[in-house]
Amino acid sequence: MSPKSSLPTLNATAFREMPHNIFSNHFQVAYVVDDIERGMNFFRDNFAIAKWHFIDSSGPDSPVNAMATAYIDNIMVELLQPSALPSIYRNWLQPGGPGIRFHHLGYLVKTEEDWQATLNTLRNNGFADAYSDDVPDVLNFIYADTTKELGHYCEYIFLKPGGLEMFAPVPRN
Repeated sequence: MSPKSSLPTLNATAFREMPHNIFSNHFQVAYVVDDIERGMNFFRDNFAIAKWHFIDSSGPDSPVNAMATAYIDNIMVELLQPSALPSIYRNWLQPGGPGIRFHHLGYLVKTEEDWQATLNTLRNNGFADAYSDDVPDVLNFIYADTTKELGHYCEYIFLKPGGLEMFAPVPRN
């Protein structure tokens, strides 16, 4: 007799009606780190990611003090150093832990129609909005709370014209 599955039951109708799969266009693997420089050095020394695009994003309302991004082939590695504000980043680090923790997978959404379909699919399947924003002329993003089911968040990003410029300086390793 097999053990009863603890996997959630998803709304299969929503997936049949969906014009795309929400796992399409995976492009990013992200980690939360307690020290951005130590994180970049760790990835340089252990995974040969030597070139990073560093952004100081500190500010009184910012949940992230610093971020670093780099490409390996077509996958972007993102490091996020949280600020002291409570957030999905700050709360992710474990006290006394190693100072680095896998946080989310990122997916690019290509059209406004697909963005709306993605939001509907997430809602229809019970995945809460953990954090989202609309940055005018740059991008929309949403972190779907898939932590219970998958052990991490899923981030969906819809780039607007200015969003492409944001990724342009990210180096390839």
